[in-house]
Amino acid sequence: MNKLLARIRNKKKFTLFILIFLMFFMVSSIVTYKSFISPFSTNDNVIHSSKPDSEKEKWIRLDGSYVNQTLTYVTPYLTGVGVHLHDVDPGSENTLHFLLKKDNETIYSWDLKEKDLNDGMCILRMDTNPVDMANVDFEFYSDGITNIKFGIVQNDREKFAKINKCTINNVQTNYSIAYDVVSGNCAEIKGLYLLVVLLFVLSIFLFYMFICLETKISTIAFSMIFILGLIYSLVLPQFSVPDEWSHYLTAYSQSSVLLHKKAFDEHGNVILYEDGSIYFVREHSPTRSTYAIEYQELKGQQLVSYKGDTITRGPLKLATFAYVPQTFGMTLARLMHLNSTQVAFMGRVFALLFYAFIISKGIQLAPAFAKRILLVVSLLPMVMQQVCSYNYDSILFGICFFSIAYLLNLIHRDEKINKKDFIILALCATVIASIKFIYLPVFGLGLLIPKERFRIKRGKELTILGILCICAFAFIGVTLFNKRFWDLHPTNPGLPNEYMTYSISYLFTHVKNELVLLSRTVQNYTADYISQMISSPLGWVEISMPATQLMGFGCMLALSCMGTEKDKKYSLIENLWLVVLFTGVVFTVLIALQTSYTPTFLDMVYGVQGRYFLPILPLLMIAVRGLFVLKEDSTKIENSLIVGNIFFHITEVSTILFIVIGR
Repeated sequence: MNKLLARIRNKKKFTLFILIFLMFFMVSSIVTYKSFISPFSTNDNVIHSSKPDSEKEKWIRLDGSYVNQTLTYVTPYLTGVGVHLHDVDPGSENTLHFLLKKDNETIYSWDLKEKDLNDGMCILRMDTNPVDMANVDFEFYSDGITNIKFGIVQNDREKFAKINKCTINNVQTNYSIAYDVVSGNCAEIKGLYLLVVLLFVLSIFLFYMFICLETKISTIAFSMIFILGLIYSLVLPQFSVPDEWSHYLTAYSQSSVLLHKKAFDEHGNVILYEDGSIYFVREHSPTRSTYAIEYQELKGQQLVSYKGDTITRGPLKLATFAYVPQTFGMTLARLMHLNSTQVAFMGRVFALLFYAFIISKGIQLAPAFAKRILLVVSLLPMVMQQVCSYNYDSILFGICFFSIAYLLNLIHRDEKINKKDFIILALCATVIASIKFIYLPVFGLGLLIPKERFRIKRGKELTILGILCICAFAFIGVTLFNKRFWDLHPTNPGLPNEYMTYSISYLFTHVKNELVLLSRTVQNYTADYISQMISSPLGWVEISMPATQLMGFGCMLALSCMGTEKDKKYSLIENLWLVVLFTGVVFTVLIALQTSYTPTFLDMVYGVQGRYFLPILPLLMIAVRGLFVLKEDSTKIENSLIVGNIFFHITEVSTILFIVIGR
């Protein structure tokens, strides 16, 4: 304790800086709470929303119709219901009647003049205690002639959502009313916001303590990744990350297999039990109600209560072994009988723990200049989004970054390469090959290992050949396992492409056109790829960040590339080799998306996202490092990078909160 106090006294300037930073953050947080969070907390908490298929003109005229629909059981806390209306006459004196019935008895009714309604969603609130939705019918009709239309939903979601169909004049239809279910207000966003603020305060405090205790950067990296990851898990709710629903179902089915529960139906579709999250009450685009629901359920109150098993869709057939942390966390939570949101969150936390652990080990092994690069890349907002979800990127990114760190360690250390090194690299290569073999060129970094590090003649060539053979066996083994496993659990085939994609033969028979196509793609989309690699857009590509965030994290990347006078320099040939590895993977990704996803009528590659280049981004940064040399020592640069990352993550998360809560 005395040592700690002495070190604090010796860091008066740093202590003053942290105190000012913390005070500025707290004052800003209080102002934000008063002016933005608190006013929105009184809004309705819509826990289920089905919008009308307006693009298909799915509107039904109400005149002369008596509409009835049994509301799908979602919550035992019903406090209101909403209905989508169209062509409301603001001058009409006509009366509309809305009723909620339970077991054929009216429990609440609204008699409203048409002029008091509005186009769009009309929320009908109850002034009584919450009602359990079980066996509740929603009915409405008009007294006189009206031009009002009500929205309906007619799509494929009912095959797993079990949304009831409505009746009109006691005649059964094949569609349902577009309605909202309201359960109180969004007061829980206050608690979520305060939790996020406390986690940021914790990150600042821990960073200060680590600096005073002169803690290794690898330990600091673990704590920063884990705390910031928890924050991103809160502000980017489940299923708001691209394709997370599919990854979640894959992990959930594996968890069910471990628990000896029936994981699939006869068609190979995943069965969700009551501890599984229900998709139809979750949207790709999170809203303030999403925050309120998830925070309330994380505290243990099951706000969303959907009884019975749910048949969803088939899981992903590739990368079967890429969900081990998520599956383990989910299985543990299910054994503890936690609710669906807690189960989903536990899976995310275990994925984050694995990533934080493997990155901290990589930073511990890497040379000084690479520690800075790996620290900044591993903390990019886009990386945080991916590793805090059910996506297999938590393993893929972690193993790729660790492999780069380990190879750099072999390049710069004095000891000979031994069996342990070969086994570790072989395991990393196996994991990458079993998930996305397209990133295996990261092991091309091994060509920079001096021959003197190997114990036998031709040791470098034999090591590379051995790793390639292991990768091939791993890929074949995983493919055969998946084929056998999915043969036992056949799934409904996905919908075929409605268009023809480019073929492999096209690449070789139209070389000139292919070069033009790739060049045009790079020319038009490079700026988008850079933005998508760093910080925007987040969520289901619908949370766009301002340019200031991109510039901020870009500055952090640039600073991490700055060399110091003590750093070992690479030759021009070595740097060019790293650029070749990076460029090779980039064009391989483009070609893969061109042949699998791009319609032949497009003259640019379609479907590429910047995050696909993140696993090999450190290679490019290592290649360009040292173009500018700082006289500061590496410790000061690392501290500046951590402070800068905390600051820009605060701005990033604040922007996410402003966008989502404002919806």
